[in-house]
Amino acid sequence: MSALTDAEAALAAAQSTYSTAQAVALTAAAEVATLEAEIAAGSGSVTSDDLAAAKQNATFTAMAAEAALTPLPALSAAVQSAQADATVTAIETELVSLGVTLESALATLASELPAVVAAIQAYDAYVTTAKAQLSSLGLVSPRVDWPSTGFPFLDHKYALKVSQGAGQIAAVLLPFMVQIGAPQSYLSDLKLLAMSAPTIPTS
Repeated sequence: MSALTDAEAALAAAQSTYSTAQAVALTAAAEVATLEAEIAAGSGSVTSDDLAAAKQNATFTAMAAEAALTPLPALSAAVQSAQADATVTAIETELVSLGVTLESALATLASELPAVVAAIQAYDAYVTTAKAQLSSLGLVSPRVDWPSTGFPFLDHKYALKVSQGAGQIAAVLLPFMVQIGAPQSYLSDLKLLAMSAPTIPTS
């Protein structure tokens, strides 16, 4: 049995004992009142000894009820303390369980990031190499649009431009950051980074 169950059982038993003792005391007190009323009415069937015995019993049962009441505050406090302990234990258990899940998810995310970084670096390195090739060859082709400033376009649709990796990652992270309630200042920075990310050709 748990500490809470034990404390609740002890309190319930004490409350039952008090209820019984109180009922007995009330019955005894009522008996005294009845005898006093009969004596006052001139009943000869009730003697002073009967009344004295009833009063003694009433006093004894009242003291028993008072004694039964005495432990209730401490037992009630023990139940509250056990409830608090049980709540803290439950919170700690769930917190650790969710923490393990979160740590595992973050570890999975972290394990994927090196591949993202490598892909960004490979893409950007190839863009730089390709631009150098076009420039060194002095290539003239209707398929290449190379303005005097900026970066060339291939077939009027593929921008020969580095990926802006930070912006690409920001674009991916942004909606998730919104979902977890990231501060607006952080979201604003992510949005700016995401806006810097060019479209990556995939077909």
